[in-house]
Amino acid sequence: MKILPPLDLSTLLTSSTASEPGAGEAAWASGGTYALGNVRIRTSNHRKYECILAVSGSTTPPEDDATHWTDVGPTNKWAMLDATRNTATTLASPLTVVITPARRVNALALFGLVADEVTVTVNDGTSDIYTETVDLATRYTALWSEYFFGEFVYQESVVLVDLPPLRAPVITVAITRSSGNVQCQTLALGTAVEIGDTRMGAETDVLDFSKVTRDEFGSATLVPRKSVPVARMTVLLPKDKVNALRKLRKDNAAKPVVFIGMDDSADGYFDSVSMLGIYKRMTVVIEYPTHSLCTLEIEGL
Repeated sequence: MKILPPLDLSTLLTSSTASEPGAGEAAWASGGTYALGNVRIRTSNHRKYECILAVSGSTTPPEDDATHWTDVGPTNKWAMLDATRNTATTLASPLTVVITPARRVNALALFGLVADEVTVTVNDGTSDIYTETVDLATRYTALWSEYFFGEFVYQESVVLVDLPPLRAPVITVAITRSSGNVQCQTLALGTAVEIGDTRMGAETDVLDFSKVTRDEFGSATLVPRKSVPVARMTVLLPKDKVNALRKLRKDNAAKPVVFIGMDDSADGYFDSVSMLGIYKRMTVVIEYPTHSLCTLEIEGL
């Protein structure tokens, strides 16, 4: 099990093929007239605001005018860099971002992908010293007929934990798709901390926010809504990792964190035990003289 607390990327983005304002976005203008429901962006803080009370001639920017405007999330360009909201950057292929973290990092994770392929390159300022291309197309086969005729599905997440920990890396992420727009919900970058081994018996489920009601005759009315992944895992960790885990627990309360339950991203269990989420419980039980057990309860974002 590795835990990856993401860096704040708001000041680390060097470039992006997504523009601001992007397609369908319009910037707020001082003194303009806005009707209920109008959405405008602020390039100064990369946020979108929805008009909740018609306003005309105001020179007060939306971020300072809670009476007329409400924050509805990041702009399209910055959506993939905001791990706290369920928003995605959508763009015609390719979507390419360059990040200069100005510190050592060893892990990168992408979630909410709609794409065919992802390429991650790490440059030391002079030359590329790491390149990894991940083909997102896969096919689950148990029979020969499924091997030849089964439909391809596409991974929605990529996790890399072998980035070279350079002092000042330049990291390029290219997301491509042969047809249609690409999409990325979250890009997380940072230093992954190894805490121990995930034990068999991990549980995965979802919190389903759909609504099901029945009338007096038992007929159902179904209102599909979002479902949130949840997981419960037990990790065996050495005694010398306990204090590191306690610090992670303290520092990342109510913050999005990437939990990586296993190293092999090609394993069929990988997506079930790896997610971006918040921990609801991180209980340490001192079970053995040299090892402890940590029970993790994670709620995805």
